[in-house]
Amino acid sequence: MKREIYSVKCPSHIQLGDPMYFEQFEGEKLSRLVGDYKLPNDFEARVVLEENGIEDSKMIVYLARKGTIDTYMKGYMYETQVQKGKLIGVDTAAYLLNIDGRTDEIDTGGDGYWGDCQEFYHTHKGNEYLDAVVMTVIMPEFENLASMKGRIQYFFKEVSPLCDQVECSEQQMK
Repeated sequence: MKREIYSVKCPSHIQLGDPMYFEQFEGEKLSRLVGDYKLPNDFEARVVLEENGIEDSKMIVYLARKGTIDTYMKGYMYETQVQKGKLIGVDTAAYLLNIDGRTDEIDTGGDGYWGDCQEFYHTHKGNEYLDAVVMTVIMPEFENLASMKGRIQYFFKEVSPLCDQVECSEQQMK
């Protein structure tokens, strides 16, 4: 497995879902079908690229309150939080990825589920507050690590590697 981790400037708005859904639905129905997040100013972001051979590449976007992102990257959450998840499906054999107005429609070659969004909330005085989002984007079979790196440069600002293939491999062996 090849894996690389990047620090990126946290976007203010990120969307993932079938382009048709954004055109035809709104409100609660749209919210159930897509990932669409307007993020607070106190969030930070990381992107992990993984390539596991043919037909198994993905980009995982971690968005979390400053100082907490490592918790989610390790697969943990806080005891006081609630986790909600939703699968991101497509019916038009494409999904839209829109990050702060930098948009691309990615041809998947088929319908089905092409990602998921895990949301982490805490409740205070009866109100829910978003603490983090982990958005997994499954890439079509023709995508590889090099093409995903190009996508990161297009979609995000202030991109800097935190861990390249060799460093990530060494960390996984420890």
